[in-house]
Amino acid sequence: MSFLFGIVVVATLSLLVIGLVRLLHPEWWRMRAVRRALRAVPLAALGGAVVAVATRFVAGSSWRPAVWLATLAILTLFALLLSLPISGLFAGLVRLANVVQARFRRDAPANPERRRVLIHATAAVPGAMLALGAGGVVNSFADPIVRRLPVEIPGLPRSLEGLRILQLTDLHLGRFMELDDLEHALEEVERDRPDLIALTGDFSDDLSLIRPALRMILQLRPRLGVHASMGNHEYYVDPGQNPEPAWREFERGGVPILVDEGTRIRTGDATLLVAHANDPKNMGREMATFLDRSVDRALKERGVDDVVLLLSHRPDGFDAAAKRGVHLTLSGHTHGGQIGAGGRSLFESILPHWYLRGFYRKDGSTLYTSAGFGHWMPFRVGCAAEAPVFELRGATLKT
Repeated sequence: MSFLFGIVVVATLSLLVIGLVRLLHPEWWRMRAVRRALRAVPLAALGGAVVAVATRFVAGSSWRPAVWLATLAILTLFALLLSLPISGLFAGLVRLANVVQARFRRDAPANPERRRVLIHATAAVPGAMLALGAGGVVNSFADPIVRRLPVEIPGLPRSLEGLRILQLTDLHLGRFMELDDLEHALEEVERDRPDLIALTGDFSDDLSLIRPALRMILQLRPRLGVHASMGNHEYYVDPGQNPEPAWREFERGGVPILVDEGTRIRTGDATLLVAHANDPKNMGREMATFLDRSVDRALKERGVDDVVLLLSHRPDGFDAAAKRGVHLTLSGHTHGGQIGAGGRSLFESILPHWYLRGFYRKDGSTLYTSAGFGHWMPFRVGCAAEAPVFELRGATLKT
């Protein structure tokens, strides 16, 4: 179904792009090189898709190069579709200026060189969009960055000072992220010797990869264990959106997913409560109420002096966590918007309450929304994939 859907998308985008070029840029369409290029893009996408399907039946074969080609072609068409109306408007203004000049300044000498420059300048917007699209696809296949991030927690017990927590979220193992990507990242993380590993949802889009991936992670032998919580793709990995197949694979892999539960871990003279929120999958306006109740249930075993770590795939759970005095919440889901700058999402200014990427603090509580280890759409600009390692540090409350 996905293969046929991809063919339909490519064909539709190709026809729209060709139609826009012929309508808005007839001077481009008269160029044989342009016509050939526009016809080659959908053929490349189709060829990549065919090779991708074929390589699935070859034992030990990686389909990544084919996926690169197909994805790059689709994003190229999409970038053209977005940019052609803008460049078409500019081209129309150029043609209007030429008409005005010809009508009201008949004595002005013709300047074919200037006209040629103006016509080629209309290609600047599509050219920039194509470069951005290609760069975004290439960046999406770069190795995830292992970030080492200190987290200050007021009144942190001494025995938890320096505790290291590795967060792995939104791996989306399958089409774009493979087991060797995880293996490579874990080799780099190993020298940090994480004490606890948090898996915060959307682990794999292929049930068969869950157990081998968990085996790799368990080889790090974190002294406080590996803890997994729900994401929406733990539902979507099953065609019927039933989470039980994912739960079974995690159970068999030695890391059961906990839902609306907390695990109290004694270490030294302190207790760390690792709480696991559920994921609402898709609830619209009722999501806040769902997460409120889920966080309440996850904290029901909380002790008075416990340091609380909440695993909530949705950063929306931070509002409930902050109201309940949760010390640290780890989330994912947003992929950082996959476009960013300066450690923040590009969409931060228009969606300030979505907690899209990075650290957020509220009422003495801290949230970190990870940009994610993987993605289901291979496009990243200024928002690298990551595997953050947090180091807990004590802090004095400021008055």
